[in-house]
Amino acid sequence: MNEDYIYKKTHPYAILTHMKLYVIFIVLSVLQQIFLKPQGIIEIIGSLGINALYVFSILFYTIYLYRGFTYRIDERGISVKSSVLIKKYFTLPYDKIQTVTIRRDIISAIFGAVKISADTAAGSGKKYDAEGFFSKKRAKNMLNIISKNNEEKNIYRSNIVNIILMSVFRSNPITGLLFIIPVIYQTGKIIGSEMTERIVKGSLDIRNSLFTVYFSPAVSALIAVIMMCWMLSVLVFFLRYARFRSCRIGDFIKASRGILNKSIIFTKISGISAITIDRTFLMSILGIYSSGFYVIGSEKLKGDKSILIAPEKEDKIKNNIFLLTDINTDEIRSVYTEKNTLWSYIYLPFGKAGEILRVAMILCIILFIWWTVFRIFAHKNSHIGLCNNSFSICCYKRLTLKKYIIPYDKIQYIGMTQNIFQRRKGTCNIKVYMYSEKKSVHIARHINKSAAEKLLSDVIRLEYKM
Repeated sequence: MNEDYIYKKTHPYAILTHMKLYVIFIVLSVLQQIFLKPQGIIEIIGSLGINALYVFSILFYTIYLYRGFTYRIDERGISVKSSVLIKKYFTLPYDKIQTVTIRRDIISAIFGAVKISADTAAGSGKKYDAEGFFSKKRAKNMLNIISKNNEEKNIYRSNIVNIILMSVFRSNPITGLLFIIPVIYQTGKIIGSEMTERIVKGSLDIRNSLFTVYFSPAVSALIAVIMMCWMLSVLVFFLRYARFRSCRIGDFIKASRGILNKSIIFTKISGISAITIDRTFLMSILGIYSSGFYVIGSEKLKGDKSILIAPEKEDKIKNNIFLLTDINTDEIRSVYTEKNTLWSYIYLPFGKAGEILRVAMILCIILFIWWTVFRIFAHKNSHIGLCNNSFSICCYKRLTLKKYIIPYDKIQYIGMTQNIFQRRKGTCNIKVYMYSEKKSVHIARHINKSAAEKLLSDVIRLEYKM
């Protein structure tokens, strides 16, 4: 019998990952020792017996999970057999696989294992259709079969300056705070709380800080914490996205990133719902953009996981998008936001809570000014347009201006809404619904109604010709 037709087990490293999920049983045994405090020999033996039962239960269940998941590779696709509580048999045909994600962290690299996750357009938004740990050699063979042994072409590599800029733009103090608290806690357990307290206080010593000249000691300490957390967030983001590169392999796009923890994403070009061109206000000042993609049936690739091109100049962004996806992002016609609707972008209808919110805005005056400047920037650049084979809509999401380049066949519905105030000004909102695992709608606000109607009629005409 051909070796490829035999169901095989995944990499043994999967046993360790299963054990991580059930560490709660170990915690329960430790709590038992703390609170019950067995005294006599019988109680001690009984307590050890219960702890041993916990350990053996964990080992038995994790090995059972490992043995119950097997796979095989043949000419049809990847077949999976899962028999934990309910037996499952299914096959992922190669031509139906939309996204393949490969992850390797420091620990799995020591054991020579990588995690491969495969997803189709019918997949769930919460988890992949199939995933498991494989050796590097087996993972490489699987990817060669899926990509039909095509060679890499149109390779894009980001330079270190672009990655640093992206790390600075997308980092925030909260991310750093969430990262540093567990580190401080673990350090305290290893070297002692007293030594850890000295290290933390030393790092936050603000007596010689520039902030103490202008602020009180309490405010200076708060600023020091925020700055430290932000810098840590920048470092974590840089390590995550350094060595970013993307290329085209046959019908797939490959994007890889990371130094310590490496991640590689393969996604089929035909399943891309939209290409995004993103920029914040700071990025606009520097004249740089970044690009990402939306994929049908893989909501797992949200956020920065779906980045296609790191921050670059506009011409380089557009050229690389075309080389990687065959999508031309140059707009033939565009309709921008009406100039007399700026107040609608920056006005907040506070209502009865107006006074409280206004006081809060005064306290956060810097954030409010930044928000207002961004809204003015968004008002100036929001628009809809036509490309060669796609529809573009530029709108804002929180504090980022995002342009979606959506192929005509991925558009589900385009709607036009108009409230009573917009009727007087002759403006409207354009809503574009596109293929996605859950509701995905993008809105361009306060567009000239008559110009929008003419442009949308051309969309219908061009889509009908296709």
